[in-house]
Amino acid sequence: MIGILDSGLAGLDLTRRLLAGLPRHRFIYFGDTAHGPYDEKSPEAVLRRTLRAGRFLAEKGVRKIVLACHAASAVAAEALAAQSAVPVIDVVSLAAAAAVRVSRHGRIGVMGSRATIRSGAYTDRIRLLAPDAAVCQAACPLIGALVAEGWLKKPETAMIVKKSLIPLKVRKIDTLILGDAHYPVLAALIQRKIGMRVRLVEPSADLIPLLQDDPAPPPGNQEEARAEFYLSDIPPETERRAAVFMKGRVRFLPAAS
Repeated sequence: MIGILDSGLAGLDLTRRLLAGLPRHRFIYFGDTAHGPYDEKSPEAVLRRTLRAGRFLAEKGVRKIVLACHAASAVAAEALAAQSAVPVIDVVSLAAAAAVRVSRHGRIGVMGSRATIRSGAYTDRIRLLAPDAAVCQAACPLIGALVAEGWLKKPETAMIVKKSLIPLKVRKIDTLILGDAHYPVLAALIQRKIGMRVRLVEPSADLIPLLQDDPAPPPGNQEEARAEFYLSDIPPETERRAAVFMKGRVRFLPAAS
């Protein structure tokens, strides 16, 4: 059983991809909606909440934990791994490694929340693998909010994506990391605005091989039994906002916050 930890609902997009790619695996999702998103929180708050969420998943009996939140991955992955009795896989390390692998000229861009960009985690992990890489980062705080509201096809969203990418585009990057769990939902739009020659990187494809050895559920389990979804708060707009990422309805269970 695989635990997926996120600061809100955006990690549901990654969960949907993993459910499709690992059809015989079980998942438990925890979204810290009472305290997230973590994008604008202090590093201390992100660390504290991530460790608490990790303990919740451990108590549920997961055998691996995936940190779907880039801010939590950037700030708290090492501490969570030290606390946890099970392996912890963070999306920042995965995406950084993938970007280094596919970059043609070592010119790597990162778009993410303020917390993720401020942490410097992507720059550190990329340069650990490729010391000569040129890394350009841009904080794009408005994009996550637009995705969360379901404004996927609004002209305002296209305009803000275009403007947010200008600092990266002028640096002639050849690879772009989607450094926020919200962004893959807009991957097609981002690709158009950054240019078709730039390779987009997000961690879901690289995650699947790392999770394939997790025990499969008993034969005959129904789809809804393959995943449980817990939130630390379930406000009225939860179902509508979750559908942006899951492409369908989800039954959420309350979790102590």
